[in-house]
Amino acid sequence: EGAEDVNAMELVFDERGVLERKSLRLSEAYHPPDDAAGWKLHLAAHADRSALLQGDAGIRNYDEVFKNGYRAGLSVGWQPMPVVTLLGRGSYQEHQGDSFRTQGGSRISFDDLQLLELELGLRLAAPLSLIWTFTDYENVKKVLFEEDLSRSTGFRFYIEGTTGVTHNNHVPVKIDAVPGGNFYDDGWGFSGTLEAGLEYGWRWGEAHAGISFQTIDPFNPGDSPLRDDGDAFQAVLVGGGVSLKL
Repeated sequence: EGAEDVNAMELVFDERGVLERKSLRLSEAYHPPDDAAGWKLHLAAHADRSALLQGDAGIRNYDEVFKNGYRAGLSVGWQPMPVVTLLGRGSYQEHQGDSFRTQGGSRISFDDLQLLELELGLRLAAPLSLIWTFTDYENVKKVLFEEDLSRSTGFRFYIEGTTGVTHNNHVPVKIDAVPGGNFYDDGWGFSGTLEAGLEYGWRWGEAHAGISFQTIDPFNPGDSPLRDDGDAFQAVLVGGGVSLKL
């Protein structure tokens, strides 16, 4: 009692010997750890390759008008809870234009499709062990609400969804090597992406690999003589990335 140079547990009893209060009394030299749980900032870079294009582009399907392309971008994440990260993401995507011959024998050639995406979303991540222990309520509660995933290491699975807007460039078209105007005009449209995959976490960051499904509102028709009133642009992409935790 009365010690000031060591950490101690203080117990306060009443006159009958009943414990009224207990508290941890720390020495003056004690300082909270620098990496205490709290909001974490994640800076990430990702790159993906499209594996499948879907949807009606107008005169043909998108996979006949454009070739499989790539997407690359940067994202910022804020982690307010162990399993939840709020995302802000910017990406650049490009698909090389393709060409084909119509039934009449004319050759149609398209220029490249370039997309600039700005999206916000949510990411959920949890250790792989949760898959085979999901029936243990206490363990699930501990993983989801008590453990600090920002400081954990090992494999995890994740699911994320983002939505926002995407800007597309105008897409010139040639008919038998003669310019035929723009197949699409440039413009903005709503977009959304769903992604799932695996990640490995270190104390300083993560590396992930996953598959995502993307959809973008129909592009603005251009002034070409071709039918260009298509449906939503859809793509399946496979890729990965790395992130740093600050």
